[in-house]
Amino acid sequence: MRIIIALAVCAALTSCGFDGQNGSKLDAEGTQSMKDTGIINADDTQVLDEVGIDTLLGRITKEDLMRPPHRGWMQDGRASLASLGGDDSNVNVLDDSNVTYEIYMGTWCEDSQREVPKFLKMADILGIDDDAIKMIAVSGDKTEPADLVAGKDIQYVPTIIVMVDGKEKGRFVEQAQKSLPEDLVDIITTDTYKHVYEN
Repeated sequence: MRIIIALAVCAALTSCGFDGQNGSKLDAEGTQSMKDTGIINADDTQVLDEVGIDTLLGRITKEDLMRPPHRGWMQDGRASLASLGGDDSNVNVLDDSNVTYEIYMGTWCEDSQREVPKFLKMADILGIDDDAIKMIAVSGDKTEPADLVAGKDIQYVPTIIVMVDGKEKGRFVEQAQKSLPEDLVDIITTDTYKHVYEN
C-alpha cells in the first residue's frame, strides 16, 4: 500500500500542469488541503504540504529560494545557464524599464526548479531590477494563495507573465521553445510567440 501511495505522489509531482482532480491536494484520500497545513515561518510563506514536502506559498524573493531546502536546486539551476543564447543585442530588451515579470511557480515542481533559477541568473546578468520581478509560489492545484492567483489563469508552472507598459504581452509556460532568454525576447519583440501549450 505504501508503494502505491508513493507512486501516486511521484506521478502527481512529475507534471507541473493543471489537473482538475489531481495536483498536490489529496482531499479525496482524507488528507488536509494546503491552506490547513502548518505554517512554519513568520511571514506565512513556508508550509509543509500534504505529503510533507517543505514548500513555499505566496509572495517570495530570491533570498527565500536560496535557503534550505531549496538552495540545492537553485544553485544547480543557476549553474545550468551557461549563456543567454541568441543575439546578444536582442537580449537587452529584457531589461527595458517598461518590462516587468510576474513569475508563478511551485517549489515542489521540477519545471519551476529548472526554469526559475535560470531566469533569476539571467536577471542578475542583465541587471534587471528586483522591483521588476514579482514571484508567487503557488499550491499544487494553482489555487493558493487565492488573492494572488485570482484571474491569472495559471494552469502550469512556471508561468512567467511578461508585462510591457503594465499590460500582459505574453507568457512563458513550463518550458522553452528555443531557450528561456530567446523565448522572452520573442514575447517582447514579436506578436507571434506561442508557449508550448498554444502550439
